[in-house]
Amino acid sequence: MQYPSVYTLIVAGAPSGVPASLLSGLVAKASYVIAADSGAVSLEAAGLLPDILVGDMDSIPAAVLAAMEEAGVPLRQVPARKDFTDLELALDVARERGTTNLVLCGVTGGRLDQQLAVLGDLIRAVDLNPLLVDRDELVFPLSAAVRPSVRLAELGLEPGHTFSVLSACEGTCVSETGVRYPLCEHNIEVFSGLGVSNVMESADAVVTCHSGALLVMVSR
Repeated sequence: MQYPSVYTLIVAGAPSGVPASLLSGLVAKASYVIAADSGAVSLEAAGLLPDILVGDMDSIPAAVLAAMEEAGVPLRQVPARKDFTDLELALDVARERGTTNLVLCGVTGGRLDQQLAVLGDLIRAVDLNPLLVDRDELVFPLSAAVRPSVRLAELGLEPGHTFSVLSACEGTCVSETGVRYPLCEHNIEVFSGLGVSNVMESADAVVTCHSGALLVMVSR
């Protein structure tokens, strides 16, 4: 996987968890680490600390929260009764810092409604150039207005790898080149199965979003 040379890392606490080896590697290369609520649990278990801990703290054990405070980690705590998620708060913090490259982990698994909200967050945060990397999933959003294309090799894919493209809004037009099932400026419906399970065939394979927004997804 090719990561940006400089990026902010958000670690959340989704049920799928984050392997310690993956987490350690991501933290080591990050310029700034934001823990979203129980994302601090994964960090603490790996012997790591975030640069800031944000959230309503309703799903983080008291012992872990105390350890973060004792270590001097800054806290941005909000009321549990709110109309935004802890991940959205973490995204706001990333924007405040002027982040231009963002990596997220610990955000997959668990409830379907929360997973759909995470995918929506990725699309809305496309200006931060976000890359979701977890135990089993890699997700990268494209937007015609902000970042219209990506070479699959930039996401660490090689010929023979399977990937999917899902439209995230009405009016999405897609091209896919260097793949087994190419598309040329094809209008694709929201969450249509048309873009599921394609195969990269060329090292120069490219996905382009001509209008609308989409998600490039890889199940690893």
